[in-house]
Amino acid sequence: MPTNHPPPEQQISALLELVANLTRGSASKPASETDARVAMPRRDPREYEKLPGFLEAARAFSLSLFELDLLALVAAFEVEPSWMNGHLEAGSGPTVAWLLDRLAIAESERAAALSSLLPGARLFQFGVLSAEGNGPLLTRTLRVPDDVWPLLLELSIQNDALRACAPDPRLLDRLILPASVVQEVAALAEDGTTVHRMLVVRGADGSGRKALASAIAGRRGRAVLTVTPRDLGRWSAPTPVLRALRWQNAVPVVDSDDLDDERTRELLNEWHDEVMWVAPVEARAPAEIAGTRAIGYVDLPEPDSATRSLLWQQVLPARCSDDVRPEELAYRYRFGPGRIRQAVAMAEAEKTALGESSLSRERLDASCRRTSDRINGLAQRLRLDAESDDLVVPDEVKRELGLVMAWLRHGATLMADWDVARRLGVGRSLACLFHGPPGTGKTLAARVLARTSGLDLYRVDLSQVVNKYIGETEKNLGRLFEEARSANALLFFDEADALFGKRTEVKDAHDRYANLETGFLLQRIEEHEGCVILATNLHRNMDEAFLRRIHVVAEFPIPGPAERLRIWDQHIPSRRTDDVDLEFLAQRFAIAGGDIRNAVLTGVLLAADEGVVVGMAHLVRGLWRELRKAGHAMEVAKFGEWGRVLENVR
Repeated sequence: MPTNHPPPEQQISALLELVANLTRGSASKPASETDARVAMPRRDPREYEKLPGFLEAARAFSLSLFELDLLALVAAFEVEPSWMNGHLEAGSGPTVAWLLDRLAIAESERAAALSSLLPGARLFQFGVLSAEGNGPLLTRTLRVPDDVWPLLLELSIQNDALRACAPDPRLLDRLILPASVVQEVAALAEDGTTVHRMLVVRGADGSGRKALASAIAGRRGRAVLTVTPRDLGRWSAPTPVLRALRWQNAVPVVDSDDLDDERTRELLNEWHDEVMWVAPVEARAPAEIAGTRAIGYVDLPEPDSATRSLLWQQVLPARCSDDVRPEELAYRYRFGPGRIRQAVAMAEAEKTALGESSLSRERLDASCRRTSDRINGLAQRLRLDAESDDLVVPDEVKRELGLVMAWLRHGATLMADWDVARRLGVGRSLACLFHGPPGTGKTLAARVLARTSGLDLYRVDLSQVVNKYIGETEKNLGRLFEEARSANALLFFDEADALFGKRTEVKDAHDRYANLETGFLLQRIEEHEGCVILATNLHRNMDEAFLRRIHVVAEFPIPGPAERLRIWDQHIPSRRTDDVDLEFLAQRFAIAGGDIRNAVLTGVLLAADEGVVVGMAHLVRGLWRELRKAGHAMEVAKFGEWGRVLENVR
């Protein structure tokens, strides 16, 4: 509230004094032929200067002096009902007839006055007044709603859900925009023909759509009120939102993927002024809206690496650790300005809570991951605690993994600066297939690649992605690929044959739709700007059309004796008994690394339960259990002299 406004207590006194002095008078001029509202300045309108909230209402809703007087009378009753003693029966409120009589409306003027009290009149259209009762109009009681009269007397501020952002005329100058957008936006900001126009600002989440909409409105001196279908669902009608927009001279910014929501349509039908819609890429205004409004489109492309670097420089605080480099953040995270601001704000809040003096790269990386909320329900971020030495695979597999690392290091440069994508007719994605029996290191290899390249790794949860409802699987996959591209993360599809399987002969609608899903997957992988790793135990079940699009194929076989020896040694704790014979275990049992890990884990647990260090007997029992679980042929003789420890476990 401005400091030159009278305090609320004085405004209440001024209101009661004003309504007490309302006496009969004559209009200084007749009602306009083109304006059915009555304009009867019986007194000096400057009497309302002591009531700035009423003057604001008059401006916002274009109220005549008659309507302002009417509003003052009803508001006074809300504040101090006793002032009407002698005029109204106890417990009753001001009726239309009583108010018209109090305001000395002559019979010749009554019809025009009544037109200001009809349901569609401004006072009721915007919910400044409400009428109670179902009888004739003159018998109905008028009220100023509880969320309005405190505003008139500056006793409260707008509800937080309806509070608009104040206009910032200089915001547009501070935005870092692509050159292709600057000129178009400047013209829109200066355009004064805003009535019945919808401006659609399109882009990905976090691309700065709302900031740009606010900047265009701010250049014209308009505040901005952002609304979502969920916000509008709080009210049974859009009246409170319409009132807040008028009161604050605000432009509504609809934040929604589409305009199909009933409440959103209702708001747009009632709001006869400019509106902005922050929409997804390539969204179009529905035909019924486009037919009633002039539609303009502004597209915000994804910022390139140089622009992202400037955005990080603009948002990062002055006190950052030495490992925080804007250009590296720009390369790692393909975020727009909204996501960058969100990530920095989260990191700053956590830094302050922990009492740290500067913002670290570790803190920023953690906050960037937390902004990827759209991927969390569809994929699981894997821990990257695996080292390169943990991966024991043949040299041929290592060479294939080396190609993946080369792409992760240089792919972006090759596709952009070297123009490889256009010259070779390939996309910007790298599709990898890791196939082999369970436990041979496919997931471990993906974790090593992610850790070595400094990227996040997400394992796709097929149960969340695949949906029985038509269209939902494609929608989920679209979200998944988009978020992975934005976060520059590796996508890991385990048991990929379940999702990328061969297309079948169409026998029913289910087969047809399953084939459509597979086709959609092929298209999304080709369009994806990132690395996708698919792991399968049954690569022959993969769709042939997809296999042709694979760039890297690595077969993970059951490890040989030398590899098994290394794996046993890596997993068994250094504190072990002298009788542990790794050569015996590696030579006798051709099992995968995952089976070895599980066998060692069982052995370590058995040793811990006995309170001793792990020994050969524990490992043999763990191995027997693992072989039985995997369905292998159980031959005690194969364990040689160690078969004796299995007598009590068979």
